[in-house]
Amino acid sequence: MIQKNFFFLFVLLFFAKCQETCQPFSLPPDPPEVPISEVPYVFNETYQVIELDPSTGAKCLDGTNYKFLFTQGSGSGANKFMFSWQGGAYCGYEGLDLLESCYSRSQGPLGSSSFLPSNGSYYSVNSANGYFSNMQEYNPDFWNWNKVFISYCDGSNHQGHLDNALVYNGTELWFRGHDNTQGIIDYLKDNFGLFQASEVILSGTSAGGQATYFWSHYLQSQFPSTVKLMGLPDAGMFLDGYNYVAQCNFYRERMKLLMNLTKSAETDLFNTCKYHGTADLWKCMMAQYIVEDINIPMFIINSQDDHEALRTQIGITCLNVDPSTCTDLDISRIAEFRSGFLDIAHQLVANKTNWGFWLRTCLEHVYQGSWGWYGQQKNVLNQKEYIYYSLRDALHRWYNGGNLKDNLNTQFVDVDDWQHNLYCQYHLNISISLIEIRERPQSIITLNKANILRYKKI
Repeated sequence: MIQKNFFFLFVLLFFAKCQETCQPFSLPPDPPEVPISEVPYVFNETYQVIELDPSTGAKCLDGTNYKFLFTQGSGSGANKFMFSWQGGAYCGYEGLDLLESCYSRSQGPLGSSSFLPSNGSYYSVNSANGYFSNMQEYNPDFWNWNKVFISYCDGSNHQGHLDNALVYNGTELWFRGHDNTQGIIDYLKDNFGLFQASEVILSGTSAGGQATYFWSHYLQSQFPSTVKLMGLPDAGMFLDGYNYVAQCNFYRERMKLLMNLTKSAETDLFNTCKYHGTADLWKCMMAQYIVEDINIPMFIINSQDDHEALRTQIGITCLNVDPSTCTDLDISRIAEFRSGFLDIAHQLVANKTNWGFWLRTCLEHVYQGSWGWYGQQKNVLNQKEYIYYSLRDALHRWYNGGNLKDNLNTQFVDVDDWQHNLYCQYHLNISISLIEIRERPQSIITLNKANILRYKKI
């Protein structure tokens, strides 16, 4: 008996020692936003607020009933749906204790539905919505589709389920991310014929882009085969990298904590994930580990040098001040991150014939409502034609009226790195005018063909 207890204690100590320990750190503030003249900031995008019945189990962190935003489609879009999971990081991303961070979120719109109007009312969203816009002028392909905005108020990346609340600082915190999305799908299936749709696009930005990957992985087996299901993740490819400030694989460790906290393994969301039932369940939340198993067509929108991923996951702090202050070591680490990203892209190009890619090298994050959509500069290179495309034109080319183009025609991938890409906004503001950009000589494109070949060989 003593021997058995000693062995058990030895095993516990061994695994405790092997578990990675992250150093305490405080995330620096977001870098200041640069105003962009091409992006119109005044809109009148109107959505109806729909509150899910509490019997669905849907709740926000603070316990308020879950609400989402909906616009009914019309005309050619009446039987087509586009979903968008809202972004907004996750509990603990800033280095705080998870429950402390969730408690803070529960006081605001990322943790409570009390900031949205009452059920059934109409809500005007004054923001640039890009490919999710209801305005034909700005979104000719998808403007009249049914739009489903999945608001983010669970703090755990739109997943997880706990039967009972956890209490922090005298406040109940509810974790029902899985119930919120599943409740929406069931509601639309029962009330708007979602499973009789002709086409459905699953999209989202940042944390919502991450959710797009793992919900696509799950939903590909839930929708009838008669529905053409597609994915449009925007800035959701967060890599499993080493954080040089926290001195650990910080993002990995946070995903483990979140999934343990919210009992992710007990929901059916990850049942079809190849890591389910293993110690690597956390990989089911990270796109790089599951993207090969996603079998619906996708158009991936991402920066190869995503500043939010570099800042929060890798610990590149110079980006919060001024990219020109980055040291040689910072630049080397950014290049290493980009190389890892392109390794994944190369695998997908080889194996996913009907996928498209729009991959910038600028230090940016999320393109849905950015100048990348509205600016209309031809700013990312098509790998086949050596012609530059805007995001709007690139997505239009891939979608092709529902007859998706293969990836030989829809690889839009920057080849100049972030320091030398003159289409990046910080270069536009500092060193080159829009007129000069539009009139770049053909010789510049020719000189970059060596870089294009390098990309294809990665």
